[in-house]
Amino acid sequence: MATAAPQRKQRQSRPRPLSQRDKQFAQVYVETGDQSQAAKAVGLHQPYKVSGYKKRRQPRLAAYIEELQQKTAAKIAEKTAEVIADKVMLTLDFLDAQIRDIAEHGGGHQYRGEADRVKACELAYRRLGVFDKKGAATFGQQVNVIAGASPGAPQLTAGMYMPKWVRDQLGIECATDAAIEAKLLRAQSSPAPLATEDDATG
Repeated sequence: MATAAPQRKQRQSRPRPLSQRDKQFAQVYVETGDQSQAAKAVGLHQPYKVSGYKKRRQPRLAAYIEELQQKTAAKIAEKTAEVIADKVMLTLDFLDAQIRDIAEHGGGHQYRGEADRVKACELAYRRLGVFDKKGAATFGQQVNVIAGASPGAPQLTAGMYMPKWVRDQLGIECATDAAIEAKLLRAQSSPAPLATEDDATG
């Protein structure tokens, strides 16, 4: 009985690696998005629009271009995230400095206190999502932390929003006044006196 001749194993040819010229074409194309410019950069024949189009459609080169595009997009996204994070940190530092300045030195408007500046800071904090996180402190609590108030102290925003003439009557120079806790508690428990015409003009 005749035996079947052994079948020869077919060698699987490995794909030839991309040439330096191919890689340069891909790099220029990814950077510019212009296949004609890429063709010109690597010295393909004219018209560059045609030679570049044919070159870009080569399967292995097309796959390499797609890989480069994905890596480039990832780098851009990472860099963008870093820039945004840096800007957010700079903005937060600025807002914190504003709150500390208001708490320690703010005299305030005769009738509105520091309401405008404080509200502007609050809106900016909210825009940055500071109070949207789960378990995040309220704005008033955050102000106390930023200004270094003692634990359990009344919220300093009450003093910041006070009209200047009320603060003057209570003897409060700033929101971090040493006696503010007792004075604010008294002010919050009893209505503040209404402004008189003398107060308004003087």
